[in-house]
Amino acid sequence: MKNEPTVGVIGGYGAVGSAAVRRLHRAGVAPLLVAGRDPARAEAC
Repeated sequence: MKNEPTVGVIGGYGAVGSAAVRRLHRAGVAPLLVAGRDPARAEAC
């Protein structure tokens, strides 16, 4: 297992946050930690 830094996105369930997460993912950034305040929206992702 590599010791890679994790990139965290706070507010990742809204329009801007989800767009940022998509761009990071497409750019090959991994691992990603997506966080927000709404547990129900987290379950939907």
